[in-house]
Amino acid sequence: MPRILKNFKVGYTIALFYPTFHYFLGGTVGVRVEDSHSVMEVLEMNKEVIKYTPTEGAKQKCYSCDETKDNLNMCAGCKTFHYCNKDCQTKAWKGKGHKKVCRVLKDDNVKKIRFLNYGVFDGGVTFR
Repeated sequence: MPRILKNFKVGYTIALFYPTFHYFLGGTVGVRVEDSHSVMEVLEMNKEVIKYTPTEGAKQKCYSCDETKDNLNMCAGCKTFHYCNKDCQTKAWKGKGHKKVCRVLKDDNVKKIRFLNYGVFDGGVTFR
């Protein structure tokens, strides 16, 4: 985990998948993540989301072929990635692993984290 955490800064938000309650040496209590592989998968997914989420007013980029153009089709599942056509979507579903990512990105709790405006957010969020 330390090699992963070295890039984090104060103010970052992280999600812990399947943490276990743990008593550490010295009497402190916290959570422990046994499987850092899931953390790496989330970081990789986040890079893809950032890469394919355009800034306001910019054109969308096809998640499969990387072409930037108007009027791309949005994935009906996650509503995050866009495609030129059904062929591009099928290629990304299998070749880029969108099937797994789509399932995660359409989860309500993930959407809550993703769409918070942290610059102006001053409330709390409840997760199921």
